[in-house]
Amino acid sequence: NGRNNVGSSSYWALENKWVYLMGDSTMRQIWAAFQNPLQNREFEKNAKEWAREKCIKQLPHRKSHPIGQYFDDEGWGAPHKCALNEVTCHLPGFGADGKVTWDWKHFPYEDYDEWVFGDTGVWSANASEHRPDILVIQMTLHTCVHALDPHRDGHYNASMIQKHEEDVGKLMRAVKSAVDRPPKKTTVIVMTGGRNFLKGNDPRANRCQWRLNRIAAHEAHLQGFPVFEREEIEHRLLFKSEFSPYHKNMNTHIHLDIPGPQIISTALLAMVACIARNGSDSVGTNPLLPIPTAIGA
Repeated sequence: NGRNNVGSSSYWALENKWVYLMGDSTMRQIWAAFQNPLQNREFEKNAKEWAREKCIKQLPHRKSHPIGQYFDDEGWGAPHKCALNEVTCHLPGFGADGKVTWDWKHFPYEDYDEWVFGDTGVWSANASEHRPDILVIQMTLHTCVHALDPHRDGHYNASMIQKHEEDVGKLMRAVKSAVDRPPKKTTVIVMTGGRNFLKGNDPRANRCQWRLNRIAAHEAHLQGFPVFEREEIEHRLLFKSEFSPYHKNMNTHIHLDIPGPQIISTALLAMVACIARNGSDSVGTNPLLPIPTAIGA
């Protein structure tokens, strides 16, 4: 049971912590993998449907995006159904007081981000309110998905990409301002977007993704946030499958097959544990900290 004996397990760094995972549906895979020791295995397989049916809608904190419409001011819309994911999911986490949240994030800086990181949001100005202990935030993939829209005659929305490049820094500054509100307790990790296979390896999509990831890493470091290089891990994981003319070990699509999400989740857990160690071989009364093993294995 993932809620008991956490301190002596590979999940010790998450004991009684509120882990806040903010990102798109590929981040939902990480959230579901983190729930694997807490739920049954069927939950991880059905997390998409579960989240859409049971989680809290982000309205009224973001603009409504009815399915079937196109939003010219934002550069996306029909036939994409991203609005179905505009939810926030809270589930029990590790230890008696633990919680693991997945909060949908689409573009670098939107109206929803203004609320989340503003005075009345999750990191509100009310110092007595409970706040996340760990924030992992990812935001670059959907810009490149929607900026190269095959449903609009392959239109390349360069102005959208430029705006989002500028918005990355705006987001990082908003996050920094939010987590610095007393009492300061949140560890922030910025995750780069994963491999983008929606465009059939269109070189423009890859360049867009790589460039935005580097901007995100740079802006994160300016605020003192560590960076988890998801795209680099996925690139190495999929290299043979992506380029071999003979066979594929894994399917190369945006939502990686097992064990892809589990490998990413385990690497993220190892980074969280490394930050918690802070150069020490012990934390509190735990002198030997277990090395995280494969989540969901």
